[in-house]
Amino acid sequence: MSGHRVVHTDKAPAAIGPYSQALVHEKSGTVYVSGQLGMDPQSGQLIDTQDVEKQTVQALQNMNNILEAAGSHKSKVLKVNISLKSMNDFGKVNAIYEKCLHRIRFDFCCCFFFTFFCKQFLKDINQLVLV
Repeated sequence: MSGHRVVHTDKAPAAIGPYSQALVHEKSGTVYVSGQLGMDPQSGQLIDTQDVEKQTVQALQNMNNILEAAGSHKSKVLKVNISLKSMNDFGKVNAIYEKCLHRIRFDFCCCFFFTFFCKQFLKDINQLVLV
C-alpha cells in the first residue's frame, strides 16, 4: 500500500485475524489502531476472563505500546471507540481510562454495548490518533 505503513510491536498481542495492530496513513498523519483486548502480549492469552478492570488496563498498555511503535503518543488521540459486554462496566472502564490517560481529553469518544463477545472478552478499545 503506497502511503501506508503497517505497525507491529511484540509489546502488544499479535492480531487475531488477517489485519495489523495499526496502520499509519503517512499523507494524513494519522494512526488507525485496531481494537485491543485485555490480552497478554507474550502469551497471547486473555489476562482475566472475569475482570473488566484488568482487561482495560492491559488493553490500554497494549495501545500505548502500539502508539509508541507507530511514532505517536496517547496525548495525540483524536477518537476512541469502546465496546463493552455489559453496561454495568461503563463506570469502571471510564474511571480506569481517565486514570491511565492522566486526564487527557479526547475530541470524540463513543461507547457501545454488545451482548456477545467471543473468548470471554469483556471490552474492546480502538483509536484514531495523530502521528
